[in-house]
Amino acid sequence: MIYALGDIFEMESVNYLDSSTYTILSQSKLIVTALMMWAIDGTPQSLMQWFILFTTSAGMLEYVLVGKAQKGGGMILSATGIGLAIMKVMISCYVAVLNQKALKKDINPFPVQFSALKVSWAMTSLFYMVVKDGIMGSGDLWGVWTYRTVVLVFAGFILKTLFNQYLLKVLDAIWKNISEAVGVLLVYFAKVMFLGGKFDITVFNAAFTVILSCIAYVLSKASTPAKKSDIGDEIDPACYQDLHSSLLASARRRNKL
Repeated sequence: MIYALGDIFEMESVNYLDSSTYTILSQSKLIVTALMMWAIDGTPQSLMQWFILFTTSAGMLEYVLVGKAQKGGGMILSATGIGLAIMKVMISCYVAVLNQKALKKDINPFPVQFSALKVSWAMTSLFYMVVKDGIMGSGDLWGVWTYRTVVLVFAGFILKTLFNQYLLKVLDAIWKNISEAVGVLLVYFAKVMFLGGKFDITVFNAAFTVILSCIAYVLSKASTPAKKSDIGDEIDPACYQDLHSSLLASARRRNKL
């Protein structure tokens, strides 16, 4: 149900903001998610990982701003829209952190978990649509949608939600948000290669910076073996258990004699 509230805030915010402004505000979710994981789940980030997350967010901001500059026009700002977008980010990050714990602890298989999640999500969204567009609106729930629109929206939304929830189950909320950031860039590359979009070196540079930052974060999460030459370990007696045991055994034999 809380997921549905996040979607509602997102849909309402785009009525007051342009897509670029909303995307810029959404890039704070990497930092917000990391902070919530630290506060709720007790999962800290290393100093290097914090810098990488800030670099990734800054790279996404540059990507959006450069793309906006190429198209021309100013950004549409609204206090109501900004407030709704921030609420969407907070809700999305909060439920992602809570959901990753629930998915990992629950013993049911993932298809059962996903179905249970979507039932309440879909019912809440349907209730909102009936009230806003039906009872309080014109009564035309689907507007100018065609069968093609329905297929694309349903297929895209289901696949996105399926992969996002699976990432929460096997990894964590930050990985989910990083995958969404990479997805935005893949859309740009697909547009250039297959849909006749114009290649721009400044946009490509911003996109490539984000991809490198994401790769760096993934590599930083890999466990690294402890250094064997650390001087602190070399002078710590606890690191020499075998020698410690042999010295104790020798001392016991001397005491018996």
